[in-house]
Amino acid sequence: MLYILRHGETRWNVQGRMQGSQDSPLTERGRGQAQCQGDVLRANGGSELPVFCSPQPRAIETARIALPGAPIREDGRLCEVAMGQWQGLTMDEIEEGWPDALTDPHPFLWKFFAPGGERLEAAQARVRSFLSDCPASAVIVTHGVTALLLRGQLLGADLEEMACYRDGQGAVYRVADGQQTRLERT
Repeated sequence: MLYILRHGETRWNVQGRMQGSQDSPLTERGRGQAQCQGDVLRANGGSELPVFCSPQPRAIETARIALPGAPIREDGRLCEVAMGQWQGLTMDEIEEGWPDALTDPHPFLWKFFAPGGERLEAAQARVRSFLSDCPASAVIVTHGVTALLLRGQLLGADLEEMACYRDGQGAVYRVADGQQTRLERT
């Protein structure tokens, strides 16, 4: 059973800026989301599992707040998709500089066409590599697109199915027995 967490809200999330391999700090709301994630993990038996985390500061801060004192194993394969020249830009700025950039009908595939950014095949290979080394039960703290790719790989989903997955800052997904469940704080 894997618990997949997306980091809490950041300043750039609020501003609508693409973070990719760059970073911005968690907001107060983002820190609260991380605390809620910890509550969800404790209520569902995830707080005693090994924790794997992207080395990006927003993910590490989320992991430390959600699971204080837990040993965190950083793994670069859990980083967010690098968005090259689009990192730090808003959607309006991307559209202004690259008018045809956002024409892909999938809600997240356009992110793989950033000049100088990571391509889909490379991101999928990175995720597969991580999963081949990951224990059967663990907590994974990562990012939006990377979390979608992880869940898609675990569930055998194609890109059409992944495009329909729910997402959100501070989310916790349990993936077990070919099913995913979004866990909420009760």
